Amino acid sequence: MKPRIAAAILLLLGAANAQEHGPTAAKSLELHLKATVEAVVPLSDFSGQVTPTDFAPRFALTLLIETVRPTVNEFAPGSEITFAIHSPALLFAGDPDKKMAYDFYLIRETEGGKVRFIGLATHRACAEDDVAGYPLSGWVGYTNTGDSVSDMTVTARTSLHGPPVATAKTDSAGRFSFPTLGPGKLYLKATKKIVDATVDAEAVVTVRKGKHLIACLVAEAQMSQESSQ
Repeated sequence: MKPRIAAAILLLLGAANAQEHGPTAAKSLELHLKATVEAVVPLSDFSGQVTPTDFAPRFALTLLIETVRPTVNEFAPGSEITFAIHSPALLFAGDPDKKMAYDFYLIRETEGGKVRFIGLATHRACAEDDVAGYPLSGWVGYTNTGDSVSDMTVTARTSLHGPPVATAKTDSAGRFSFPTLGPGKLYLKATKKIVDATVDAEAVVTVRKGKHLIACLVAEAQMSQESSQ
């Protein structure tokens, strides 16, 4: 019997628009940066100014900014910025291509007059519950490594046992989208066959207008008892 890789849905915290829940609450804004990779070096070997974005940073990632949406004072098109990150392998699902333009997503958080940046990623911020933005888009990756899963077939159904109403493929960064589907409840299933296993994931999401978060499907390997004997 072939081993099977079961998947769980991990809907991570994120925000795309500034939100305030009280007079002293933090305001969060999701930024979309188009930038090329200039250099990646161990943080201990870098002597310039860095912008922390991750827990336990170990590397300095220098980017040449091409565009920023929405506009913020900290990042100007044509400028270089160095982020302190934990792992380039996790961020890029491997080694980054120098001089290649990437789409980056980053949360700018303001609280008490102080600004910090968190969650640098190559995909948009994930929802922390089952409510995703319209039109629906998402990302698939492994929970143990954070690596994106490419060439995964993702189907959407309007009922649990109904026929697929739309199908998409994940790109090299694990991203997928359903631009023609309207708001409402959708049943998602993602599958991919590899040498001796099948990667799959299922989730139920509610797509709503006014939301800007994505559904993140995260796979975790689980070997069957028969295959492990």
